Amino acid sequence: MVDNNSNTDEEEQSPMSTTRSVTMTRSPSALEKHVQSCLTLTDPTLLRTMHVEDLLRGFAWVLGSSDCGEEHYKLSRPADRANEFISHNWSTPRADKFLSLALHYNFVPAMLFAAAAAIITFVLEFQGILPCIHKEFFNFRSTGWIQVIGVVALSLGLCFHGDLAAALNCRSGPRLFLDRTCVCQTDAELKRRGIANLAAILYRSDTLVVLYTDVYLKKLWTVYEITMYLLIHPRGRLVFQPVVFAEVVLSCIFIVTVNRACFAIYNGPWVQDRLLHHMKLDPELVSDQLWWFVTIPLCSIMTVALRKWA
Repeated sequence: MVDNNSNTDEEEQSPMSTTRSVTMTRSPSALEKHVQSCLTLTDPTLLRTMHVEDLLRGFAWVLGSSDCGEEHYKLSRPADRANEFISHNWSTPRADKFLSLALHYNFVPAMLFAAAAAIITFVLEFQGILPCIHKEFFNFRSTGWIQVIGVVALSLGLCFHGDLAAALNCRSGPRLFLDRTCVCQTDAELKRRGIANLAAILYRSDTLVVLYTDVYLKKLWTVYEITMYLLIHPRGRLVFQPVVFAEVVLSCIFIVTVNRACFAIYNGPWVQDRLLHHMKLDPELVSDQLWWFVTIPLCSIMTVALRKWA
């Protein structure tokens, strides 16, 4: 009796176990095979990356409008993965892309450089080595040097950090995939193979950096890149960097710097002693007029920049 029941149970369970075994050993469909082949590099050396410092040195000369040559391709090396994939339109001006990339990659080192310059300036002011321009702040004769020199140092850090790091051979930034340097543009066959493996390269990219412009979603290649990345990495890291954002930020920094510099010069002894006292002018009246004269044009420039961004 026990044997019959056990046999019956085995007979009842056998169809389900058979179904499970069939499901477990199901062969991939043609579509799955095609997707797998698209995400597999036909040649591992086709995935190449470059240092971010090499991209940004020389005001990002590799993004210029000139044709790509061997000097571009030599900047990249074969790699297993790309830390970041740069998606951009070739028609976007080089200056716009450089400012956007510099703000994205060089902002932290530039801020550290600016902070160091500001601290040194403060010490020089405190020791009386730098001439005081205007007073204040807890009976300490402060000046506009800190703001002006700090912003100048920030600008230099943004523009030349890549050149300095490359000169010192201190390339510690992320490794990037950039089509102009990582896909050979002089060998037609190598270029064709690189383009054919673009999906596999995106599959091996950790982050997609989008240099967004008005034409970004109107060009086939950039639409393909962002669509393919989102399909392959639904929860991947997407950095959306509008190129006009850098222009707005740097314009605001420039406006504040010019404003501070104008009032620092006005409060300097060469203006207060030589012009106002000799010409018998009211310092308060001149200060008010200078405020309107300096602030209104700068605010107009800022409004235009913000309008362009909007």
